[in-house]
Amino acid sequence: MARDWQVPQQQPKPADDTVRQRTLVVGREISLSGTISSCDRLVVDGKVDATLVDCGHLAVSETGRFGGSVEIATAEIAGSYEGKLAVRGNLLIRSTGRVSGTTVCGDIEIELGGRISGSVATTKMPVAEAPRERSAR
Repeated sequence: MARDWQVPQQQPKPADDTVRQRTLVVGREISLSGTISSCDRLVVDGKVDATLVDCGHLAVSETGRFGGSVEIATAEIAGSYEGKLAVRGNLLIRSTGRVSGTTVCGDIEIELGGRISGSVATTKMPVAEAPRERSAR
């Protein structure tokens, strides 16, 4: 018995740009390591050990753990972050957030209970011009 198959019609594009964002979600109990690039938003509920480049926003939830190096436009940390963090715009550390390592950001907001340790600098320079940590020789 022959059937007439129709090619599905192309879906209309959403009017809301947030729906079309390139978002990567690392769920609870998931571990990811390596280099992550070209995403609009990274949401970490699990564990990530990576270098993050060419991304717009980093969100680390209360259950999330991020270790590595990040150059990003904005970041919100409610879990833990350890490593080099360069934020061109606003860095928000929630009351449950813990940030340690080298941090350079345009603006910083820390809720009551949030913690930051290590080297911290606020600057309006683009990330590419931000001071780099020198290695001991």
